[in-house]
Formats: sequence, C-alpha cells, structure tokens
Amino acid sequence: MHAYDEGYNKPRLLSSLTKAVRMPLELSLPYQLRTSDFDRFDRLKPASALDIFQDVASIQAEDMGIGYDRMVSEGVFWAVARTKLEIVQNPAMHSVATARTWPHSPSRLFFQRDYAMTDADGNMVAKARSEWMLLNTETRTIESVLDHCDVDGDFCEDRMFADKVRRTKPFLLEEATEPLAEVVAKPSDADTNGHVNNACYATYVLDVLDLGANEQIKTLQIDYRHEIRVGDRIKIAVRRDGKTILAQGMNGSDEASFTCEIVLA
Repeated sequence: MHAYDEGYNKPRLLSSLTKAVRMPLELSLPYQLRTSDFDRFDRLKPASALDIFQDVASIQAEDMGIGYDRMVSEGVFWAVARTKLEIVQNPAMHSVATARTWPHSPSRLFFQRDYAMTDADGNMVAKARSEWMLLNTETRTIESVLDHCDVDGDFCEDRMFADKVRRTKPFLLEEATEPLAEVVAKPSDADTNGHVNNACYATYVLDVLDLGANEQIKTLQIDYRHEIRVGDRIKIAVRRDGKTILAQGMNGSDEASFTCEIVLA
C-alpha cells in the first residue's frame, strides 16, 4: 500500500440505498475500488471482486425480503455453494465500478444469481455466477429454498456464462504437482454465519500459488464442500496442468472442504 493514498480510506459502497438503481429483481450499485483491492502487479484481486458481488447480492436479498435477519429468524442462513468468476480486464485503481446482480428462478435446493462489474465507460471488468443454498443454523444441513422463499417478480434471464457451471472434483493427493501447504483460518476470515467466507478460499489458494506478473487469471471457480471454522488447519493441495490449476483445501480428516479451478489467460 502506498504511504499516502487518498482512495484507501474512502467507503467502498458509494451510494446510499435510496440512490441504488432498482429494477424488478435486479440491483446495480457503484463501488470505489481501493488500493487494497489490487495485488502487487496492479491486478484486481479475485477475493475483492467476490466481496463486492456478495455485498450487492446481500443488499438485494434484503430488498427481496429474504435477507439475513429474515432467514436467521427462520433458523437458516444463506451460504454460497458455488461461484465462478471471470476477470475480463483489470480496472484502474481508485476508479468507480458498478456491480449489478440479478437472481434466477430458484430450484428446491439452490438460488442462482449472476453478476456483472463494469467501469465508468460501461466496459465489462468482471462477471460471475453463484449458487446459494440455505443451511440450518443448528444442524448445518441443507434446507429447501422453496420452503423459505416466496419471491414474486420478473426474473431476468440474462446469463453471464452460456454453459452450465459444473462442480469441480477433488483429486488424489498423489496427483499434486506442488508441495502441500497449510493455512490456519483466522478470526478475520469468519463471516456473520460463523464460518470462513468463501472469498477467503480464493485468497488461501492464491497465496500458496503466488502467481507471477505474467500469470493473469481468466476464470476462477470455488466449490464449497464442508465448513471451515476459525482455528481449523487446512492443507492446500495443488495440481497444475498447463494453464489450468486445480486446488483443494483439506481438513484434518483429509476431506476436501473446498475445491478450486483456476484457468490462466
């Protein structure tokens, strides 16, 4: 971080909710991109893009009447089961980006939504798709989305990815091409649901990979499998195959807590 940085302390979300652009089941909000949103090669951090997309999704869920407080009152909470992110181009540091999100019609177990991030000129910066599920606050088991969500409105059917986002699969440890690394989940990694936020999974993997200046991420996908709690020790295994990198975070029982696929440009 620069010693003097006017943009660093600016609030990320620029507009009040009264200035948000609201359409039927769609929301767009402007965000200030800060120095901390970029890596040492001036590239937008995937975790920062995921944080922004999760933020605008949470705000829209409140608008729809299915936000955090309502869900917790019913004994459930939203968790991201799967996210695919594509970084189209790197925005300028300290610029203002607009994050847009819209949900698709929910199925019994998943509520899917898409995202787009654009710069001041309307150029696409990043796009994403996520699948959200409802977990019971006590048992941490999956509950039916349709039992808790009765959403009326016109669902936008724009799709950021033409193909279905399929779940990434774990690989055998003997297939790893890099030495195993270990991370410990910190209190600052936990979200309001008491477990590690999935954006932190991207940080765990990228800290282990330490990609070089010429290794630009094109797409990154994360699949949730088991919760990670504060203090958990997670082993990170990596398998490289050309421009495709597979990674997985394993708990003490050597079960995959998450899997990750990165494709380099």
